[in-house]
Amino acid sequence: MNILNPYGRLAPRLLIACAVLTFAGCASAPWDGLFSDAQPSRAPVLLAPAPVSAGYYRVNPGDTLASVAASFGRELAQIARWNGVSTDYAVSVGQVLRVAPLGAEQAALPPAPAQSGVPLPNAVAASATPPVPAPQTARFVWPASGPVTLNFDEGQSRAIHIGGSAGETIKAASAGRVIYAGSQIKAYGLLVIVKHDKRFVSAYGNNARVLVKEGDAVKQGQPIAEMGAADDPHPYLIFELRDSAKAVDPQSYLPKRAS
Repeated sequence: MNILNPYGRLAPRLLIACAVLTFAGCASAPWDGLFSDAQPSRAPVLLAPAPVSAGYYRVNPGDTLASVAASFGRELAQIARWNGVSTDYAVSVGQVLRVAPLGAEQAALPPAPAQSGVPLPNAVAASATPPVPAPQTARFVWPASGPVTLNFDEGQSRAIHIGGSAGETIKAASAGRVIYAGSQIKAYGLLVIVKHDKRFVSAYGNNARVLVKEGDAVKQGQPIAEMGAADDPHPYLIFELRDSAKAVDPQSYLPKRAS
Protein backbone atom coordinates (compact mmCIF):
# COMPACT_ATOMS: atom_id res chain seq x y z
CA MET A 1 0.00 0.00 0.00
CA ASN A 2 1.27 3.45 -0.86
CA ILE A 3 1.62 5.31 2.44
CA LEU A 4 1.04 8.60 0.64
CA ASN A 5 -2.24 7.31 -0.71
CA PRO A 6 -3.57 4.77 1.81
CA TYR A 7 -6.97 4.57 0.14
CA GLY A 8 -5.51 3.50 -3.19
CA ARG A 9 -8.08 3.66 -5.95
CA LEU A 10 -10.73 5.01 -3.59
CA ALA A 11 -8.85 8.25 -2.98
CA PRO A 12 -10.07 10.22 -6.03
CA ARG A 13 -13.68 9.31 -5.23
CA LEU A 14 -13.27 10.30 -1.60
CA LEU A 15 -11.77 13.64 -2.57
CA ILE A 16 -14.81 14.42 -4.70
CA ALA A 17 -17.21 13.43 -1.95
CA CYS A 18 -15.27 15.28 0.72
CA ALA A 19 -15.40 18.38 -1.43
CA VAL A 20 -19.14 18.42 -0.87
CA LEU A 21 -19.15 17.35 2.74
CA THR A 22 -16.42 19.34 4.45
CA PHE A 23 -17.87 19.00 7.96
CA ALA A 24 -17.34 15.23 7.78
CA GLY A 25 -13.68 15.94 8.46
CA CYS A 26 -12.34 16.44 4.93
CA ALA A 27 -10.55 19.43 3.51
CA SER A 28 -12.47 21.88 1.31
CA ALA A 29 -9.69 22.37 -1.25
CA PRO A 30 -10.80 19.56 -3.62
CA TRP A 31 -13.94 21.60 -4.38
CA ASP A 32 -11.81 23.67 -6.74
CA GLY A 33 -11.47 20.70 -9.06
CA LEU A 34 -15.21 20.64 -9.73
CA PHE A 35 -15.19 24.14 -11.23
CA SER A 36 -13.37 24.48 -14.53
CA ASP A 37 -13.43 28.28 -14.30
CA ALA A 38 -11.98 28.39 -10.78
CA GLN A 39 -8.80 30.39 -10.21
CA PRO A 40 -6.43 29.52 -7.32
CA SER A 41 -6.31 33.10 -6.06
CA ARG A 42 -10.01 33.93 -6.12
CA ALA A 43 -13.50 32.44 -6.27
CA PRO A 44 -14.76 31.52 -9.74
CA VAL A 45 -16.80 34.06 -11.65
CA LEU A 46 -20.04 32.29 -12.55
CA LEU A 47 -22.33 34.04 -14.99
CA ALA A 48 -25.96 33.03 -15.30
CA PRO A 49 -27.07 32.04 -18.81
CA ALA A 50 -28.68 34.81 -20.84
CA PRO A 51 -32.48 34.66 -20.65
CA VAL A 52 -34.32 33.11 -23.58
CA SER A 53 -37.22 34.71 -25.45
CA ALA A 54 -40.81 33.59 -25.09
CA GLY A 55 -41.38 30.30 -26.88
CA TYR A 56 -37.78 29.14 -26.57
CA TYR A 57 -35.86 26.91 -24.16
CA ARG A 58 -32.15 26.56 -23.33
CA VAL A 59 -30.99 22.92 -23.16
CA ASN A 60 -29.81 21.66 -19.77
CA PRO A 61 -27.65 18.62 -18.94
CA GLY A 62 -29.59 15.38 -19.42
CA ASP A 63 -32.11 16.88 -21.85
CA THR A 64 -33.06 15.18 -25.10
CA LEU A 65 -35.22 16.48 -27.92
CA ALA A 66 -37.95 14.06 -26.81
CA SER A 67 -37.79 15.08 -23.13
CA VAL A 68 -37.98 18.77 -24.03
CA ALA A 69 -41.00 18.10 -26.25
CA ALA A 70 -42.73 16.15 -23.46
CA SER A 71 -42.00 18.88 -20.90
CA PHE A 72 -43.84 21.45 -23.02
CA GLY A 73 -46.69 19.14 -24.04
CA ARG A 74 -45.56 19.09 -27.67
CA GLU A 75 -45.12 16.33 -30.20
CA LEU A 76 -41.52 15.36 -30.92
CA ALA A 77 -42.16 15.94 -34.63
CA GLN A 78 -43.31 19.51 -33.89
CA ILE A 79 -40.18 20.41 -31.96
CA ALA A 80 -38.01 18.83 -34.66
CA ARG A 81 -39.82 20.73 -37.44
CA TRP A 82 -39.69 24.10 -35.66
CA ASN A 83 -35.93 23.70 -35.18
CA GLY A 84 -35.16 22.22 -38.59
CA VAL A 85 -33.71 18.98 -37.21
CA SER A 86 -34.55 15.28 -37.32
CA THR A 87 -36.47 13.58 -34.49
CA ASP A 88 -33.34 11.69 -33.42
CA TYR A 89 -31.21 14.86 -33.31
CA ALA A 90 -28.82 15.00 -30.32
CA VAL A 91 -29.20 18.34 -28.54
CA SER A 92 -26.27 20.15 -26.90
CA VAL A 93 -26.16 21.76 -23.45
CA GLY A 94 -26.72 25.51 -23.82
CA GLN A 95 -28.46 25.18 -27.19
CA VAL A 96 -31.64 27.25 -27.56
CA LEU A 97 -34.63 25.41 -28.98
CA ARG A 98 -37.93 26.74 -30.24
CA VAL A 99 -40.68 25.04 -28.22
CA ALA A 100 -43.85 26.91 -29.24
CA PRO A 101 -45.60 27.84 -32.48
CA LEU A 102 -45.17 31.40 -33.67
CA GLY A 103 -47.37 33.71 -35.74
CA ALA A 104 -49.92 31.94 -37.93
CA GLU A 105 -48.91 28.58 -36.52
CA GLN A 106 -50.24 29.60 -33.10
CA ALA A 107 -53.80 29.88 -34.34
CA ALA A 108 -53.59 26.56 -36.18
CA LEU A 109 -52.64 24.51 -33.13
CA PRO A 110 -54.52 23.81 -29.90
CA PRO A 111 -52.94 25.21 -26.74
CA ALA A 112 -50.37 23.03 -24.99
CA PRO A 113 -51.82 21.04 -22.09
CA ALA A 114 -51.09 22.28 -18.60
CA GLN A 115 -47.92 20.81 -17.16
CA SER A 116 -47.85 19.36 -13.68
CA GLY A 117 -44.97 19.72 -11.30
CA VAL A 118 -42.15 22.25 -11.57
CA PRO A 119 -41.35 23.99 -14.88
CA LEU A 120 -37.97 23.47 -16.46
CA PRO A 121 -35.36 25.89 -15.08
CA ASN A 122 -35.08 28.38 -17.91
CA ALA A 123 -38.30 27.65 -19.75
CA VAL A 124 -40.48 30.61 -20.64
CA ALA A 125 -44.01 29.83 -21.81
CA ALA A 126 -45.07 31.32 -25.12
CA SER A 127 -47.69 34.00 -24.61
CA ALA A 128 -48.65 37.49 -25.65
CA THR A 129 -47.20 38.93 -22.45
CA PRO A 130 -43.51 39.79 -22.01
CA PRO A 131 -41.41 36.86 -20.77
CA VAL A 132 -40.92 36.68 -17.02
CA PRO A 133 -37.67 35.17 -15.67
CA ALA A 134 -38.22 31.79 -14.06
CA PRO A 135 -38.11 31.93 -10.25
CA GLN A 136 -35.00 30.57 -8.60
CA THR A 137 -36.99 27.76 -6.99
CA ALA A 138 -37.99 26.42 -10.43
CA ARG A 139 -34.52 24.96 -10.84
CA PHE A 140 -34.97 22.09 -8.37
CA VAL A 141 -37.67 19.68 -7.20
CA TRP A 142 -38.04 17.95 -3.84
CA PRO A 143 -36.06 14.70 -3.77
CA ALA A 144 -38.56 13.13 -1.35
CA SER A 145 -42.14 13.92 -0.40
CA GLY A 146 -41.94 13.61 3.39
CA PRO A 147 -41.76 16.36 6.01
CA VAL A 148 -38.57 18.22 6.87
CA THR A 149 -37.46 16.89 10.24
CA LEU A 150 -34.22 18.87 10.51
CA ASN A 151 -33.71 22.34 9.05
CA PHE A 152 -30.57 23.86 7.59
CA ASP A 153 -28.58 25.85 10.14
CA GLU A 154 -25.41 27.46 8.83
CA GLY A 155 -22.52 26.46 11.03
CA GLN A 156 -24.50 23.62 12.60
CA SER A 157 -26.28 21.56 9.95
CA ARG A 158 -25.37 21.99 6.28
CA ALA A 159 -28.16 19.69 5.17
CA ILE A 160 -31.84 19.13 5.79
CA HIS A 161 -33.44 15.84 6.80
CA ILE A 162 -36.56 14.72 4.97
CA GLY A 163 -38.58 12.00 6.68
CA GLY A 164 -40.18 9.09 4.87
CA SER A 165 -40.51 5.34 4.76
CA ALA A 166 -38.06 2.53 4.10
CA GLY A 167 -37.68 1.87 0.40
CA GLU A 168 -39.19 5.23 -0.64
CA THR A 169 -37.78 6.48 -3.94
CA ILE A 170 -35.26 9.33 -3.78
CA LYS A 171 -35.28 11.52 -6.89
CA ALA A 172 -32.65 13.77 -8.46
CA ALA A 173 -33.49 17.38 -7.63
CA SER A 174 -32.30 18.50 -11.06
CA ALA A 175 -30.62 17.09 -14.14
CA GLY A 176 -26.89 16.41 -13.92
CA ARG A 177 -24.22 13.75 -13.66
CA VAL A 178 -23.43 11.39 -10.77
CA ILE A 179 -19.92 12.14 -9.49
CA TYR A 180 -20.00 9.90 -6.42
CA ALA A 181 -21.95 6.86 -5.24
CA GLY A 182 -20.69 5.00 -2.21
CA SER A 183 -20.47 4.71 1.57
CA GLN A 184 -16.95 5.88 2.41
CA ILE A 185 -18.21 8.88 4.42
CA LYS A 186 -19.81 7.30 7.46
CA ALA A 187 -21.74 10.39 8.56
CA TYR A 188 -23.77 10.15 5.35
CA GLY A 189 -24.10 6.39 5.02
CA LEU A 190 -24.85 5.28 1.47
CA LEU A 191 -24.45 8.51 -0.47
CA VAL A 192 -25.08 9.85 -3.98
CA ILE A 193 -23.65 13.17 -5.20
CA VAL A 194 -24.88 14.82 -8.40
CA LYS A 195 -23.12 17.69 -10.15
CA HIS A 196 -25.67 19.83 -12.00
CA ASP A 197 -23.44 22.50 -13.56
CA LYS A 198 -20.54 24.78 -12.63
CA ARG A 199 -22.57 26.17 -9.72
CA PHE A 200 -24.72 23.51 -8.17
CA VAL A 201 -24.01 20.12 -6.60
CA SER A 202 -26.50 18.11 -4.54
CA ALA A 203 -25.95 15.24 -2.11
CA TYR A 204 -28.38 12.52 -1.00
CA GLY A 205 -27.35 10.47 2.05
CA ASN A 206 -28.60 7.84 4.49
CA ASN A 207 -29.94 5.56 1.77
CA ALA A 208 -30.75 1.86 1.77
CA ARG A 209 -29.92 1.32 -1.88
CA VAL A 210 -28.33 3.30 -4.72
CA LEU A 211 -29.91 3.04 -8.18
CA VAL A 212 -27.23 4.87 -10.17
CA LYS A 213 -23.48 4.65 -10.60
CA GLU A 214 -20.71 7.20 -10.99
CA GLY A 215 -20.70 8.82 -14.40
CA ASP A 216 -24.43 8.31 -15.03
CA ALA A 217 -26.36 11.25 -16.50
CA VAL A 218 -29.63 11.72 -14.62
CA LYS A 219 -32.75 13.73 -15.36
CA GLN A 220 -34.71 15.86 -12.95
CA GLY A 221 -37.03 13.61 -10.95
CA GLN A 222 -35.22 10.41 -11.95
CA PRO A 223 -35.00 7.77 -9.17
CA ILE A 224 -31.42 7.61 -7.90
CA ALA A 225 -31.73 5.83 -4.54
CA GLU A 226 -34.07 4.27 -1.99
CA MET A 227 -34.53 5.68 1.50
CA GLY A 228 -33.72 3.93 4.72
CA ALA A 229 -30.35 3.11 6.25
CA ALA A 230 -30.05 -0.43 7.59
CA ASP A 231 -31.96 -1.03 10.85
CA ASP A 232 -33.12 2.62 11.03
CA PRO A 233 -36.62 2.67 12.64
CA HIS A 234 -37.19 6.24 11.41
CA PRO A 235 -35.95 6.48 7.82
CA TYR A 236 -34.97 9.89 6.48
CA LEU A 237 -32.97 11.45 3.66
CA ILE A 238 -29.98 13.70 4.25
CA PHE A 239 -30.22 16.30 1.48
CA GLU A 240 -27.47 18.86 0.95
CA LEU A 241 -27.15 21.54 -1.74
CA ARG A 242 -24.08 23.53 -2.66
CA ASP A 243 -23.99 26.73 -4.71
CA SER A 244 -20.48 27.58 -5.93
CA ALA A 245 -19.01 25.26 -3.25
CA LYS A 246 -20.95 26.95 -0.41
CA ALA A 247 -23.56 25.00 1.52
CA VAL A 248 -26.95 26.70 1.15
CA ASP A 249 -30.40 26.07 2.58
CA PRO A 250 -32.03 23.67 0.09
CA GLN A 251 -35.49 24.92 1.03
CA SER A 252 -34.62 28.33 -0.45
CA TYR A 253 -34.18 26.65 -3.85
CA LEU A 254 -37.10 24.23 -3.71
CA PRO A 255 -40.77 24.87 -4.55
CA LYS A 256 -42.78 26.10 -1.58
CA ARG A 257 -44.98 23.45 -0.03
CA ALA A 258 -48.56 24.08 0.96
CA SER A 259 -48.81 24.84 4.66
